[in-house]
Amino acid sequence: MYSLYEKIEQKVAAILDGGCNDELFASGYLSGHLSLALAQCEQQHTLTEQDFKQQVELGLAQAFKAKELTPPDQILVQDMWAFLSQS
Repeated sequence: MYSLYEKIEQKVAAILDGGCNDELFASGYLSGHLSLALAQCEQQHTLTEQDFKQQVELGLAQAFKAKELTPPDQILVQDMWAFLSQS
C-alpha cells in the first residue's frame, strides 16, 4: 500500500509543479482524502493497495453524497482519482 501511496504522491507533486487550475484543484482536494484513507488503513491494520483504494473511494462517495462539490467538480476529482490510482 505504501508504494501506491508514494506513487500517487509523486504524481501529485508533478501536478503541483505544472498542472492547470483544474488539475491543481482536483489533486489538492484529493490530498486530504488520501491522507485520511492512509490513516484509516493503518488504524484498521488493512495495508493492502485494494484496501487503500476502497477507503479513498468510500471517502469520495461520502463527500459527493454530502454535496461537498458541484457535479462538474466531482467529475474533475473522479477523473483525477482515476489518473492517480493507475499503477
